[in-house]
Amino acid sequence: MFVVVVDGAAGQLTELESQLARLRADWEVECPPDAQTALAIADSRPADVVIADMRAAGMDGATLLKEFQSRRPETVRILLSGQDDEDEALRALNVAHRVLAKPISAAETADAVDLVCSLHGILASERIREMVGRVDRLPPAPRLYLRLMQAMDDPNSDAGQIAKLVAQDPALAAKVLQMCNSAMFSAGRQITDIRSAVARLGLRALRTIALAAEVFARPGAGAGDAEALQRKALIASTLASRLLPQRAAADLAGTAALLADVGLLLPGLGKDHAELERFEESRELPPHAGAGAYLLGLWGLPMPIVEAVAFHHQPARGGTRQFGIVGAVHVAVGLAQGHALDEAFLEATGAIERLPQWQSMFEGFAEAA
Repeated sequence: MFVVVVDGAAGQLTELESQLARLRADWEVECPPDAQTALAIADSRPADVVIADMRAAGMDGATLLKEFQSRRPETVRILLSGQDDEDEALRALNVAHRVLAKPISAAETADAVDLVCSLHGILASERIREMVGRVDRLPPAPRLYLRLMQAMDDPNSDAGQIAKLVAQDPALAAKVLQMCNSAMFSAGRQITDIRSAVARLGLRALRTIALAAEVFARPGAGAGDAEALQRKALIASTLASRLLPQRAAADLAGTAALLADVGLLLPGLGKDHAELERFEESRELPPHAGAGAYLLGLWGLPMPIVEAVAFHHQPARGGTRQFGIVGAVHVAVGLAQGHALDEAFLEATGAIERLPQWQSMFEGFAEAA
């Protein structure tokens, strides 16, 4: 793993280079003195990761990462920003895959880069990494969803505070009211205020709806296509979360099923489902599955979610003999999208006998949605 760390003008990251080298002895870490030297390195050899300070010496970090995007699109681009740079960092999300807040420890940096190592192991296709790297405006991580997650994890938060967060986004508020009054959640009484809607939905459902509202509102597919994709994704998420008995695994499966086809929203991949047949006997990931998993990994989502998205059409490639999260996502997304299921995998994992029950569950959710 070759990591280039481009220090700021104040020289605060030089120590990070030596700390990373001690922490990960198998890494090659280079800390060029300025942006121009970093670009010369990029021209001479490929870097797996470039970590740039927002105030990199000789060039601001966002401009430097844009240069890396042009010269080495396969390189993962991480931007370090301080509180004073927050607005600039947000504007730089079209060129940075991750934005990490300073001060940052070597351990935190290593964890971020370790995630990239894992992704490279799963997504061995250089073509997919380059394809994602060339997208001019790669969707940033869903910020409102992450703020909601923090509020939900705070024991001092209540339904009123969470409702205020939801109300800040009119599109999300409308989606919450729509889902709350749908047949899936309605108890026969119309709900018209956000706080009551949050109470009726529950936090788990709210989290799923918030994530869907942010992700599927991004440019990529046409409006009608995105709406249809979102509807099927919500059904798949609800089903996947019911297929596993453990709460934590069920939550991960629900999120992964919701995001399984997020790659279809990236430019050039909107019709990728039509070509799935040619990947069935191949060891290559369908481009939208690989690109979507890679994107989610760069957003910092847990590896079980990334793996399930990568292998949701080819569950046997997950390297496990258990049904698990990958299996739940495969079944839920397959039923929601009308794709053939890998019955050999279901047989091998002992899940085939439950398939009729799951099909009935899906039909019920589809009618209620």
